Amino acid sequence: MRVHRGLVAVAVSGLALVGCTQTVAGTATWPGARIAQSLLTADELPEGTKYDRVVADLGPMTVNSQRQQVVVGGMPSNPQGCADGLSPRLANAGKAGPENTARYIARFNGANIIVSLLRDTIDLTNVKDVATRCAKYEVFFDTNSPGTPMTTEPVQGGPVGVLTYKQTMIMPKGTTSRYMSFANVRGVAMVATSFDLRDPSVKATATMPQTFLDIVGKQVDKIERT
Repeated sequence: MRVHRGLVAVAVSGLALVGCTQTVAGTATWPGARIAQSLLTADELPEGTKYDRVVADLGPMTVNSQRQQVVVGGMPSNPQGCADGLSPRLANAGKAGPENTARYIARFNGANIIVSLLRDTIDLTNVKDVATRCAKYEVFFDTNSPGTPMTTEPVQGGPVGVLTYKQTMIMPKGTTSRYMSFANVRGVAMVATSFDLRDPSVKATATMPQTFLDIVGKQVDKIERT
């Protein structure tokens, strides 16, 4: 799996008040230091998980030799706006750049889980409103195609204060689902999403939604401790 990686640098120095006789101890850090330090690392995930840090440029990234967008949206829907009602918040809730967004992908046989931490906050009330309005909707792949049914439903069992949803696309030959979580934790916004991925070469196996909820729970806990 090839993914653009970014190196995180943290500058540490003493801070003195100019013109005063008293020196104030402290650290001056790069603005993105806290979110970078708050990310889960490979050794904090289940054994056999494939882990990659991602450059947070909010643009296309290379996954399995294919160019993909973290955000998928803009598709017509009924009600209007449901196709991308939650999707932009998966990556675009914060400003671009590694000083504002830190991200990793945890890949299992069964799921690709993308977690982003943002130096920002998410409007959780708006997320709830969108999820309620788009509990049942249709998406249209082009102007001549029939609508494809979609559902959005809340998922229980996650950490307190975290909004988690399951979105399901109902196709003639079956269904495909993704899970999404949104939270504000001590001044850091967390957004996570999962996509179906069957890859026997990955030793770690995902059992959904529990694997997703476990990672979200660990991530929230680490933000609180950092």
